[in-house]
Amino acid sequence: MNDHQIPPRTLIFVPAVVTLAVTLLRLIGELNRWSPALFSREGGGGSALVGIVWLVPVFGVYFALKLDREGLGPASRGRALGLAPAGLAVSMVLAVAVSRLQRSPAFFIPLANLGVALGGVIAYRGWPAAPRRATV
Repeated sequence: MNDHQIPPRTLIFVPAVVTLAVTLLRLIGELNRWSPALFSREGGGGSALVGIVWLVPVFGVYFALKLDREGLGPASRGRALGLAPAGLAVSMVLAVAVSRLQRSPAFFIPLANLGVALGGVIAYRGWPAAPRRATV
């Protein structure tokens, strides 16, 4: 391993444990029919508060801080901090726009995924080395 790599296991141990714990809590809550506002049994989670989707931005920040602490931060923090929300905004606007078209899932899903990919490309431009910095 050279100075510009971090083994993935050192990055993902904490997120993996937290994700497992939230998943188990969610399972227990659903099986015991706890509050649907927290543990909805609807497909896709029904906007319940307890779920792993909320961990995405939390662990995005976690990974960024961890890489930065190792000296593997972006060339420009301002650019990275600006393009990340811009990518998210583009993804969300396109998803809402596509959902308003009232088409079948066969139409919606590919276009929504295209919007997410476009948002990811925008965010990637702020810190293009980040995905390559954590390698085996």
